[in-house]
Amino acid sequence: PWPHWGVAASPLVADGRVYVHAGRKEGAFYALDAATGEEVWRLEGVRTAYGSPVVAEIDGERQIVALSEDGPLGISFDGERLWRYEHEHNQNIPSPVVIGDYVLLSSKGRPTRALRPRRFGERWGVKVMWENKDIRLYMSSFVPVGERFCGFSHRKKGFAFCAEAATGKIVWRSPSRFAKHAIAVTIPDGLLFVTSDGRLRVLVDGDEFREIASYQLTEHEVWSHPAILRGALLVKSYDELLYWRLPVSGASELSTRP
Repeated sequence: PWPHWGVAASPLVADGRVYVHAGRKEGAFYALDAATGEEVWRLEGVRTAYGSPVVAEIDGERQIVALSEDGPLGISFDGERLWRYEHEHNQNIPSPVVIGDYVLLSSKGRPTRALRPRRFGERWGVKVMWENKDIRLYMSSFVPVGERFCGFSHRKKGFAFCAEAATGKIVWRSPSRFAKHAIAVTIPDGLLFVTSDGRLRVLVDGDEFREIASYQLTEHEVWSHPAILRGALLVKSYDELLYWRLPVSGASELSTRP
């Protein structure tokens, strides 16, 4: 069978290749030539999950960090499995985020963890550096903000937060019932949260929760990740595709495109 809720991971494009995590239950991780679509290599036995792969440099080696149903793993650009961490879950949804040498991992019902993959000669090992049970993620991913990471936890009726990447300590969090679901996007000196009730909430980056603006984008539910364009925000609701112009300096209102 396919993954429990279909295929959701996005492809990764790097160095003239397209990296795709696809297949049925057992799955495989593929490298394709971006110009021709021809297969360059495949890594078998990587069960598909929902988070998307990223490129990172860990312990001095540039690599792909991917997420499978069995947990995260590092893959070399030659298709070699470098390391893996056992985290079997049929809801491995949030994409891995790498800050420094730490790989941040979370999923529904599991604490957020910071993993530290390290190379020991020809082999790699993985150590859990910290875990925090208070900021579990479900369907949205972390975003890195300097030496912190921010996101949305579904616990306690839903709250936004920022925490230290080095320790997992929460720096600030919003009041509960922030949203049923929210997706975080970084902007200069701040954060945008697009919530499932169709709102855009604007927060200032700092040491405390501070919301400076809120806009109703649509009356329909929004579960898709927004796209930031030059001077605009593209949002897909349950049955609409919306194009919002972002305010210029000194303006305070969003406007829809005619």
